[in-house]
Amino acid sequence: MNLSKRFQMVNAGRFVVYSCILVFSLLISLWGDGLIHWNIWTVFLPIWLWKLFIIIGSVVGIGVWCHRPAYRYERGSFIQFRAMIISTALHLLLMLYEVLVCIRIESGSPRFPWTLVFSPLMFASLLSIILCLWAVKNDRGFEMELLCSVNCLQFIFIAIKLDKFVSWNWLFIFIPLWISLSIAFIFMLYAVVVAAILVKSPSTQSEHRHVSVTTALTYVFIIIPLVVYAVLLVEKLEGVSTMYYSVIGIPLYLSILTLVLSSFSSRQGNTWWFGLRKDICQFLISDACPCLQEYGNISYKIQFNDSSRTTQSSQQQPINEDVVTNQPITEHKTADSSTPTTSSSSALTVKPLKACDSKEVLVSPVVFIAMPD
Repeated sequence: MNLSKRFQMVNAGRFVVYSCILVFSLLISLWGDGLIHWNIWTVFLPIWLWKLFIIIGSVVGIGVWCHRPAYRYERGSFIQFRAMIISTALHLLLMLYEVLVCIRIESGSPRFPWTLVFSPLMFASLLSIILCLWAVKNDRGFEMELLCSVNCLQFIFIAIKLDKFVSWNWLFIFIPLWISLSIAFIFMLYAVVVAAILVKSPSTQSEHRHVSVTTALTYVFIIIPLVVYAVLLVEKLEGVSTMYYSVIGIPLYLSILTLVLSSFSSRQGNTWWFGLRKDICQFLISDACPCLQEYGNISYKIQFNDSSRTTQSSQQQPINEDVVTNQPITEHKTADSSTPTTSSSSALTVKPLKACDSKEVLVSPVVFIAMPD
């Protein structure tokens, strides 16, 4: 197990965002069922924490950009900084929409129409279409932009339904959502078929097989619960079902929890948040807590030098303490890298007393530490 690779695959931004969304989904369901009687602004507290994290990270990043001109010439720095500004602008539009939702729910006045409440979200959806094209061109992630752009028509339908401009059934109101889920379901089936083929193929590398299976399972645990949740929600809004919102939201919680777990095996996010210029996990290990370098860069590898016959013969014969040698720390070269790595623990070699069996048995695992540059 390579802890260094695990730390490099953690996307801290996605973890914070999806965790806040998960907590908010639980609170809004309990609030809708009347199980908690909090103020609506308190129910949206996880959303405010999410936006506060974005605003503080962006302000600090802009400050570092202005006061450290030399950082602008680093590789990919300009694209990273521009992506941070674009993401901040999109989050501000989302925050404006959320503030208007709280005001509308708290006031309850029909003079404040829902179409006005959804207007920032509609503008963000139109803007996200352009941002998706820019992200593809610059090889950037665009999950939120894609989610906003494909649901632009869905936001319009919900707004006109809440303002009673149309008297359509909620099943027809969610037509854009059904289309999006259908496309996502097709991609899920494709991922499952590819994973099944790679598992059965003997020539496929184990790493590729593991990645394909993990991707397929992730899609399954995201798409199928979302479909179930959408169907149950329509029945609840139409008055067909009497289940609580907190019960209906269980499939949604499962999907969001899967997204939270997927943040531990995804590509790194923008490195210019808070002006760190590196991933936040690498910053915590290398700069904030240097003492964690030894544990964050450990690769565990267990080696056995002989067969079970040698092991049995060494167990049957007595061992003298004088022949247990503690070898000094040496340098090794790993198979996947040309740089030498230092052994963090010495190897204990045990030799039997009798000369009839001169083979050696390695009785303790060797731990290799690949220290960062």
